[in-house]
Amino acid sequence: ITDGSNQSTTASTLGKLISEKLKATLHKQSNPKGATADLLKLCEKHEGDLLIVPAPFGRDIEVLKDESLGSVVDMLLQESKCPVLCARQPMTEDECRGALEDILLPVLDLEHGHKKAAEWAFRLSPKKLELLGVADEEVIGEARAMFEGAIDPEALKAEALNRAVQRDIGSLVAAIQKLASENEIDLHVEIKTGRPIELTQTSANSRPRLSVVFTTHDHTNAAHHHAVDVVLGATGPVLVV
Repeated sequence: ITDGSNQSTTASTLGKLISEKLKATLHKQSNPKGATADLLKLCEKHEGDLLIVPAPFGRDIEVLKDESLGSVVDMLLQESKCPVLCARQPMTEDECRGALEDILLPVLDLEHGHKKAAEWAFRLSPKKLELLGVADEEVIGEARAMFEGAIDPEALKAEALNRAVQRDIGSLVAAIQKLASENEIDLHVEIKTGRPIELTQTSANSRPRLSVVFTTHDHTNAAHHHAVDVVLGATGPVLVV
């Protein structure tokens, strides 16, 4: 989808490169007026597997605020039946190509298995893949205050918490390690303690790369807000699955 914004060319380039990777048909559509319902109907008509859209920054469009991606993208993330790839900062074709070869897969909560996000990451056949698991610093602080004196303080230290995260996502890590080995993908697994969104954004923005994040269609669910927050703070493309 193009809309005349600075990110339109990047969205088109990503579409071209991904269609080549997947040997898929690419349908191009201009949407200058931002009719979300029309986009959803168009995607359904073509039985689309992926919707690629420009997602301008608030500084690019004066009416946007930091907490919104604009009404079109906000609505697509809630209602699209297929994954949505958001093109953020304008990128050259070489940068787009590099981003698709270097994928970040953050696990922002342990409630969901993130299987679909991982499947899409592998579907794009990157050369490098980083799996980032995060022990939430804010939740840890609340647990320390709530259980002070009731549990061993050592259990809430960073090292112990990182090991706990590793255990909780162990099956996902094992499956990804196996697939990465079979597909000759350079895999790096990183477990950190801190603020999940900040750590994800720092890693995502460290170089041109694609982030693949899991969401739900329930806008009250934490997973949905995590995905939106990652897109808001990203400079590179983000695929919301």
